[in-house]
Amino acid sequence: LRLRANVRVGALSNIETTRLEVLRQWRVPEMFDVSVFSCEVGNRKPDHRPALISDSLIYYLAARRLNVKPRDCVYVDDNWNCVEGAKLTGMNGLHFKHIYDLEENLRKYGILLKIV
Repeated sequence: LRLRANVRVGALSNIETTRLEVLRQWRVPEMFDVSVFSCEVGNRKPDHRPALISDSLIYYLAARRLNVKPRDCVYVDDNWNCVEGAKLTGMNGLHFKHIYDLEENLRKYGILLKIV
């Protein structure tokens, strides 16, 4: 993906420590401006349909680390419940189903320049 120059990209993942170590060996976290991992912060994206703001604390943390307000974030996930959790914080949420849908939706937000 080729994004607008001023767009920051964060990774937010419910991941176990052992899997995170593999990602670090491959330097995956370095591909993002900010990475927030549940095993490090002690909070997870909701596994169920979120009902309370407390179900969504990890999203606030990601926005704060990106130094943006939640309303200025576009959160993308293939898990609908996680998208709903992000929306509880005021983030714009996109349910990822296919790369072509993602491309269209990111263009609507003015984020995507082109897929390379």
